[in-house]
Amino acid sequence: MRSRLFLTLVVSIVAVSLIAVACGGGEETVVPTVTPSFTPAPTTPPAVAQPTQAPAGEPTGASLEEGKAAFVASICITCHKVEGTAAVGVVGPDLTHIGALAGDRVAGMTAEAYIRESIEDPAAFIVDGFDPLMPPGMNAIPPISDNYDAVVAYMLSLK
Repeated sequence: MRSRLFLTLVVSIVAVSLIAVACGGGEETVVPTVTPSFTPAPTTPPAVAQPTQAPAGEPTGASLEEGKAAFVASICITCHKVEGTAAVGVVGPDLTHIGALAGDRVAGMTAEAYIRESIEDPAAFIVDGFDPLMPPGMNAIPPISDNYDAVVAYMLSLK
């Protein structure tokens, strides 16, 4: 119990630091709060930017490798787990099978739209059993921002 509390505190500090860096540090940052027991429900999502290299059909092996490399090189791995990678976090949901699960999370929302929304505005959907600790706008922070479409394609490939 103490280790989970400590880990939650560490992740919160990292999240606040990331938000401060992403927002320029000098401005006040407001982090939305969400009840941890929130069950994902359909909302009116903001317009999802069209990908520059859309993962239409099956992505190439090269783009999947770029996406995996960007994900593993990012701060994401400190909170999330993906079996077979360096991502061994326990604070956020396990993403090992997110490509198979994402399309069923919110009625009427595609797996790709769900994954993008979860990266851009994590408070939109909180998985049961997890606290809303992920800061918004992770798609704007390198190395994710440099390979965003490839990261999304990689996430979609995780079945």
